[in-house]
Amino acid sequence: MKITKAAQQARKATVRAQIVQRQAQNALAKAHLTAAYQTHVDERKAADPNYKGYGKPRDAGNQQPNLPGYRADGRRKGFRLPKQPKTPKSQAAKGAPRTEAHERSQAAALVRIDTHIQGGRANFAYATDQQRRTVNMPARQVRFASPGGTRASFKFQLPHLS
Repeated sequence: MKITKAAQQARKATVRAQIVQRQAQNALAKAHLTAAYQTHVDERKAADPNYKGYGKPRDAGNQQPNLPGYRADGRRKGFRLPKQPKTPKSQAAKGAPRTEAHERSQAAALVRIDTHIQGGRANFAYATDQQRRTVNMPARQVRFASPGGTRASFKFQLPHLS
């Protein structure tokens, strides 16, 4: 069954609304967790002036690998920060100008594609030239070959080139 344009637009609008709502919830949760963390650090610093916040020692030495659930257990006991949602990143509005990063990445991608295409053309240049110079196609079952052994996707080849 084909989806109508109106149904498609309605679905997209719903998804956009859900994204906005989820990002607002995540921003609120992150703000709450940041405030809770700061309170926790302040309490611990009041009790222990040498307290440096969460974190592992820089040199773990030859300790065994951590068992599954190690971090979750640390979070439960309060030794480790609770998981935080990702910082919300707003969706680009339709028709908005492209960012500099997007322009750079697109330019780099286009250069990569162009280089790839030029390499392929160079690979088959000899065979292409031979095919274009040929006015009488003697056989339809053979192909033009490049000196490197690459065969071009032409159907014709001069007998002395094989």
